[in-house]
Amino acid sequence: MNIEAIQQAISRDLTAAERRTIEWLAGWENETQKNVMTLILAANWQGKTVSQ
Repeated sequence: MNIEAIQQAISRDLTAAERRTIEWLAGWENETQKNVMTLILAANWQGKTVSQ
C-alpha cells in the first residue's frame, strides 16, 4: 500500500499508529490491499459529498 497515495486521498498525514497499520497491511496479499484502499477511497469520497 502506498502511504503517500493514502495521505493524498485523505488530505492529511497519517499518524504514527496509522502508518504502522498501513505498513503491516503491505505484507498482505495484493487483492486484500486493493480492497482496503478501495474502502479508504470510497469513505473519503462519501465524506466529501456528504459535507458539501
